[in-house]
Amino acid sequence: MADQGFEKPAYLHLKGDKNYLELAVREMKAMTKGGAMLSGHIQTVKCRSSKDVLTDLPIQDKKIQIPFEDFEFEQLSETEITGQIQLFMTSSVGEKRMPESMATLILKI
Repeated sequence: MADQGFEKPAYLHLKGDKNYLELAVREMKAMTKGGAMLSGHIQTVKCRSSKDVLTDLPIQDKKIQIPFEDFEFEQLSETEITGQIQLFMTSSVGEKRMPESMATLILKI
């Protein structure tokens, strides 16, 4: 759901003290075990911050903003930094079989 539920690429916004990663929600399709094709979109998103706090990320104009301070960053080398965060999402596709899913988003800079 996480990989199919968002447009690519994501966008980094660096605006003074408001730095965030922006993801755009898109329509997705999934096949049921019975062979029926379902379509829908991400309905809710929460993130687990680096302080281990679960925060709702509102979807506004089909976009979510994940604040940089919620990521856990690690410098791998002089030129490479990674950040990661756990996202918890619900979708209008397969609500009964998969009420909420978790994915780890990894950002490489």
